[in-house]
Amino acid sequence: MGVILSLECRHCDYEFQAFAEVGMMYSYGYSETVKKARNGELGEEIQRFFEEHPDGLIDASNVIGQCTQCGKHYSVPDLSMYVPKENVEPDPSDLWPMAFWNDGITCVEPGALREGRNYTLIGKYPHKCEACGGALEVFSDRRGPFNC
Repeated sequence: MGVILSLECRHCDYEFQAFAEVGMMYSYGYSETVKKARNGELGEEIQRFFEEHPDGLIDASNVIGQCTQCGKHYSVPDLSMYVPKENVEPDPSDLWPMAFWNDGITCVEPGALREGRNYTLIGKYPHKCEACGGALEVFSDRRGPFNC
């Protein structure tokens, strides 16, 4: 289930809210994200990943990223890249139910990808800050008290 994260700085009036993890429409968002990735709309690295690994999977759940240069925050899809482990059958309970938008795309629950039982992490997507171009540090869990 999706969650709304709200960050408030203890020292100033800065606030940031974002949707994180996944919600009921995850499989639709996943399908659309994979199509964009395969078409090169999300960059060469992830397009090349799908060319080299047609059975590849991504984590399309939302995470929060903070620019390591300017400190700006973003809600972004994780986009970590995974491949199924060899000689391991996927657990049917890991598969996310798809509806009419499936288009032959396999969708796996993000937690199953991260646990690594049946899937191997190949690479992390290199998120960049829209404001200054700096690298984003991506995180999906609580990091303690927030200061900007």
